[in-house]
Amino acid sequence: NVADAKVGFTYSMLFDEYDLNGVKEIGLERCMNGGCSVFVSASDRAMESTKNIFVCNEDKSQNYSLYDYASGYDKTTGKMTGLHLSGTGYTIQNANVGNIGPIAIYNVASQAPLYNNASLELFDGTRMNRPNHAMSYVTIVTPDPYDLFIQAEGSNFLQAYVRATGFDNNYQRQPNPDECQILIDQSGNDPIRLHINSPIITVSFDGNYATQICTKPNTNNMALLDYNGIATSQGYVGCKNNNYQVFRSSAYTSSLFDLHDSLNVEKDIDLDYTVTTKNTDQVKFTIFSNSGTHRQSQCATPNFFYQNSAIGQKINIELTNAYSLSYLVKYSPHTTGSIPTGEGICPNFVPTTTMTVSQTTLTITSTTSGS
Repeated sequence: NVADAKVGFTYSMLFDEYDLNGVKEIGLERCMNGGCSVFVSASDRAMESTKNIFVCNEDKSQNYSLYDYASGYDKTTGKMTGLHLSGTGYTIQNANVGNIGPIAIYNVASQAPLYNNASLELFDGTRMNRPNHAMSYVTIVTPDPYDLFIQAEGSNFLQAYVRATGFDNNYQRQPNPDECQILIDQSGNDPIRLHINSPIITVSFDGNYATQICTKPNTNNMALLDYNGIATSQGYVGCKNNNYQVFRSSAYTSSLFDLHDSLNVEKDIDLDYTVTTKNTDQVKFTIFSNSGTHRQSQCATPNFFYQNSAIGQKINIELTNAYSLSYLVKYSPHTTGSIPTGEGICPNFVPTTTMTVSQTTLTITSTTSGS
């Protein structure tokens, strides 16, 4: 059952707070021959609990407190400190009583692609600020939702693609070990601004250009239709080979995703989406216009395919069960403008007002989460 399952990949595994609540011991299955690494990100309210969580070897002669690694990020950049282990037989030992709060633990095998690669960096998501030249691969881990902003410095060209996975599944566009979907693949001078509902993402850059990448905590489940972006279900990972499992976090609080234009400008919108649900669980799309009218479509059957076009300035996407399915929405305006005033969140970035956008195209794909 996805509500009780860690998220597994070929070379890595993600553990969340619900894997640990009331559980004393969990095996680190990705510590195979050659060892592994463990990276942990904890919300502020879960940080104290990490003092009572340890990684131990088989005879308990080695004990590593997760607090040292959850709190050991660089206080300026948010770069993570990893626990690097040799050999096998390691477990997570949990001495907490009751719920521990939002936490994301990334356990990756030493055989994974890009392991120990000099062009790779890992960051704690809601504490990240990487103002200088970003490495070729940047992995971000956090149990909290946030906004991600990526921009090329000056007139440099920005070329990057993003997956909701660790670096082990994003070292190249295709293929990747677990058949994970690309969230966004963008080339040009426009910045990337995404709302992230995933516990882990990896940004892969093409080219050696000066690039800023930073994050901002944001519990509002929303994004703008002014420029290229995405909307996802909370806890989204999007990998076929793990049957589209979903990460869980008590920091995910809304089953409704709001897409809207910053200036309330109506647009011609093309919709093309598929939905696969469990039982009678539903996903509902509502398109609002400035006149107050709206059009609504609701999917409650397996492998539902729908195409639609409408005029509106806002789209709501709502689920009846947050862990019953996994969806990804990609949208790209036919005519793009600048980032709206106040949307630039990287240091020293000066945003401008958005120009009118005449038309937006949305492509929505959705698949069931696995067990």
